[in-house]
Amino acid sequence: MSSQSDAAGNMDRLRKIFVAGNRACAFTTLPMTAVFIILGKSVIEVWVGKQYVAQGYPVLLILIVPYT
Repeated sequence: MSSQSDAAGNMDRLRKIFVAGNRACAFTTLPMTAVFIILGKSVIEVWVGKQYVAQGYPVLLILIVPYT
């Protein structure tokens, strides 16, 4: 759709596709980020063990927040 709209010079349709794609990405990324922030310590504990929670959770926050 994007290529077709670009080739046809239909910039309005191209903008609508871009906005819809960004919204879809936001609606999937934001809930996943919230889950990792809220349940991140539990996920790390189950995944690699309790001894890595203190070191791993700050790293998770540092990486997940800019990613979002």
